[in-house]
Amino acid sequence: MKLGYTIAYVADVAASLRFFQQAFGLQQRFLHESGIMASWKPAQPPSPSLRWNWVR
Repeated sequence: MKLGYTIAYVADVAASLRFFQQAFGLQQRFLHESGIMASWKPAQPPSPSLRWNWVR
């Protein structure tokens, strides 16, 4: 068994992106034009994908 995908629901996607980029050096892969969804490039394939979704 291996982990393939993780989703975190956050109140502020942009702030979360900045934090995880500064704290862990993650590289953004995708940011939806609405700003409500983003994902990171895997650190080293076959690492799991990480995705942030906005939640009210």
